[in-house]
Amino acid sequence: MELSGAELLRYASAANWLNSIFLAIITRNGEAINAINATPPSLLQGTESTYPPYIYSWCETIRRFVARESGAAEALHEAIAATDPEQLDPRTRDYTLRIVVPQMRMFHYLISSSDASEFNSAVSDALEAHKAFWSANADKAADPEGYLALGPLALSCIARDVGIPIEVNSEYLPREALADDLRP
Repeated sequence: MELSGAELLRYASAANWLNSIFLAIITRNGEAINAINATPPSLLQGTESTYPPYIYSWCETIRRFVARESGAAEALHEAIAATDPEQLDPRTRDYTLRIVVPQMRMFHYLISSSDASEFNSAVSDALEAHKAFWSANADKAADPEGYLALGPLALSCIARDVGIPIEVNSEYLPREALADDLRP
């Protein structure tokens, strides 16, 4: 299925972009990674959906890293600064602090530290926060979006691919997805 024009714009959003790039990273699909990464950031910001400001900086962080461009650390700093709990919309605060901020912390250790234990500690914290968020009530527990920790899994795949051993075991982080045999 190929989308164009108005159909494409209907699906263009920062959240969909993150999910797509994370799935491409997990499957180590270089062609998909490059195609997704070629999406103009203005397309993500021009959608009708309104996202918190941090999400655009978070997308830019991942985009720059994947493209091997400078500025990923600066974009990450901007994204983290925009997650101040006092400034967040109360309706999305819990999601931001339990799902997104732990991913940002993982990414920080991925790009700034060669210490596997720091990264693995961030992975463990992210998975615990993921579980707490997605098991907070019956509706969340039944939501398939919470069955897999997509962001932490993608970042763990990157870490593993650059030589950082993943020492955390969790049902949210399938070992099979970290295996070399997923590479095309």
